[in-house]
Amino acid sequence: MATEKKKNTSEKLLEWRYGLVAPYINPGERVLDLGAGTGWVGKRIAERKGCDVRLVDVLDCNETDLPHSVYDGHTVPFADKEFDVCLLMFVLHHALNQEEILREAARVTRRRIVLVEDTPRNFVERAIDSLCDTLMSLEHGFFNPANYRRIEGWRAIFDQMGLALRGQDVVPPFFPFYYTKAVFALDPGPAFPDAAA
Repeated sequence: MATEKKKNTSEKLLEWRYGLVAPYINPGERVLDLGAGTGWVGKRIAERKGCDVRLVDVLDCNETDLPHSVYDGHTVPFADKEFDVCLLMFVLHHALNQEEILREAARVTRRRIVLVEDTPRNFVERAIDSLCDTLMSLEHGFFNPANYRRIEGWRAIFDQMGLALRGQDVVPPFFPFYYTKAVFALDPGPAFPDAAA
């Protein structure tokens, strides 16, 4: 019974995550899931959208049959503009080099970067978010620097890097995740090839 309940909860969470990014992905596109974790969101995109999905992460936690590459957290092991869409789902708050990762996402992407992030609005949301993330990080064996930004902080980074914001959805807190999240759809163009230009 407990196993069935956990399976149903996992399915609901997967469907919710898929629903956050699905509107920004066209059928048949080539998609990179950067920081893919277990790979289940990428798998659902491949099944529902008929996309060619590749997974990349600093650890191999892949539980699917999708192609997976382990990378060094700095240089994504794919050619310039190789993908139509790059997903970064709840990844960058685990990284200290957020802009470097965004720059690499822009380098390998032709059409759209879809960034989903925790964006706590205040101290209480940040504390709850940090606790949830720390517990999950311990379970999977990785470090959680809790490198969160508010929505306006992310928008400032996008402006600085020349990444044009083409869409934004704000996800209000809900049980048990009592902290705000946001989905950003970005044009990859100006940040590539030289973000300093």
